[in-house]
Amino acid sequence: MLSIIEDIKGKLNNVSFTNKGQIRFALISRILQSLQWDIWNPAEVYYDYPIKNFPRCSISNDENGTVDFALFILGAKEPNIYIKVADIGQLLDNIGVYEEQLSTYNDYDASEISIITDGIIWQFYFLNAGGSFSSNLVESLNLLNDDIEQIINTFTEVFDKKFNREKYRQRQLEEKALIDDIVSVMHEAEKDAPRYSMTKYDAASRLIYTQCNKERSIDQIEKFWDRALKKKNLHSTESKDTIAETPDYTPTQKLIDLNTFNPTFTKILRAEIFGEFHYIKNWKDLYLKVCTKVLEIYPNSDLTGFLSTEKPNKNIDYVIIKGKYLVTNLSARDILKNCIRVLQAHGLTDNLKIYEGDIVKQKDHTTVEILDNTPTQIVSEPIMPILARPINLRTFNPTYTKIIRAEIFGEFHYIKNWKDLYLKVCTKVLEIYPNSDLAGYLTTEKPNGDSIIINGIYLSTRSNPQECLKRCLIILQTNDLNDSLKIYKNDIIKREKKVRK
Repeated sequence: MLSIIEDIKGKLNNVSFTNKGQIRFALISRILQSLQWDIWNPAEVYYDYPIKNFPRCSISNDENGTVDFALFILGAKEPNIYIKVADIGQLLDNIGVYEEQLSTYNDYDASEISIITDGIIWQFYFLNAGGSFSSNLVESLNLLNDDIEQIINTFTEVFDKKFNREKYRQRQLEEKALIDDIVSVMHEAEKDAPRYSMTKYDAASRLIYTQCNKERSIDQIEKFWDRALKKKNLHSTESKDTIAETPDYTPTQKLIDLNTFNPTFTKILRAEIFGEFHYIKNWKDLYLKVCTKVLEIYPNSDLTGFLSTEKPNKNIDYVIIKGKYLVTNLSARDILKNCIRVLQAHGLTDNLKIYEGDIVKQKDHTTVEILDNTPTQIVSEPIMPILARPINLRTFNPTYTKIIRAEIFGEFHYIKNWKDLYLKVCTKVLEIYPNSDLAGYLTTEKPNGDSIIINGIYLSTRSNPQECLKRCLIILQTNDLNDSLKIYKNDIIKREKKVRK
């Protein structure tokens, strides 16, 4: 194994691998074969494994419903390990896309372990810990930079067919928590050490005990200090990239009154947080940045109760900060309210400012190239002629009609058929109410006929247009979202009734 990893590192340094095919067969398959995997037996190593129950309507040029490798341990019927291969050198730039793709695949056809790699970077996820997909990252390797002994130990443990992976996962989670604790006090420990004539490891141990209420030995901290420093430097580099230059605001770009502003169906581009302008990815990103800044000033704060020691339910997204849980699957409105509440409670009310020029309305901002095989297309808001009025969906009969487009939660989507509309409505409702049973249509019992699996639960997908529309209306009404679906007359085409001969 040592000689193989050394040879692979040499080839990576010499840029011998130039595409995904070479990474798959000349790198990954070689590692698997060295660890006693039969790479020629699809019952063990299945290339381009098709995800079970993956809906056909979701298949496109970018999403084919297959994963590069599925590994089956000791004749298992269900996949134990997925490996997703990214273009070489492109993994970290697109990690969110790859994580979302594997997360979706695991919703339909779950594996115990998921791995994303571009040949150089290897990310290992254990998916039975709950929380978001990204929060289940237990280890990350860099074949060019990391210690070769650590690389071999990780590959041997993860790919050993008889190894106790649950034990490994627990150890990695514990190490990750320890590294996070060290990172949280590292800067302060380095300042305190010379002041109190102690080592930085001793200072960190004391700070972790007082700030995080955890006992971490000096030996533990010394052992993981370098890995924590690497993680801290990586995060520092990322955070510098998010600080934006102070813009020259014109008189029309006024401050928004955050107490009255409704951020629903808007995208935030930038915000002034504690006097610094930051580029913002989305409202969740704003929430995390505000909470992080407050905790820098008040490290023992529970953020008015939002930072909790209780782990959220499995289907609820969260992040871990200093060993505590912060729920993040909130609406834009709730996120803004939480930010204001946290700042007010700490006497920091004026430290969040958002300007009109940094808010974009989603339905005016979202455009997409129209492709025949693209399943989910958000289109710019059409200019509706006077005759293009919304249809009364309660009295409309969609039988023998084709739907082209619909307005769902304020965004216009191209629609393939009535079944596609039904799936889009269900998906949107679950984004808002993740624990909803969709008026009883989401069930643990497998229904007769076509169905898809969402979070391990079955959703019947009948293709009858009248039934699909009826279910959409019932689900929206049950969840108090009545006006969130609109269909216009110009987006419906009548079909000729088929006459049997």
